[in-house]
Amino acid sequence: MLGQPDKQKQHDYLYWSFYERGAGQAVRIGDWKLVEQPLYSPIRLYNLASDIGEERDTAAQHAELVAKLTTVMKSAYVPNENWKLPDQAAAEKGK
Repeated sequence: MLGQPDKQKQHDYLYWSFYERGAGQAVRIGDWKLVEQPLYSPIRLYNLASDIGEERDTAAQHAELVAKLTTVMKSAYVPNENWKLPDQAAAEKGK
């Protein structure tokens, strides 16, 4: 972002969670992006190298990759008392 790639720390993945529109989580590793939004809905997988607009969900074709990225996503989440993701029962009640 600062134009200094030699000073940029390399990370294994990028994880984020969001709280609007039913909450959700996502993780990116390389060209692959895994999305669960709204929370507790079917997980979607995109190859951003060939599908930057996230129009083709490839989760069904890459079960092992979905499992790997889901594990990373779930382990990366750190609860915060100010930003609580809804639990599954509450999310399903709101549907």
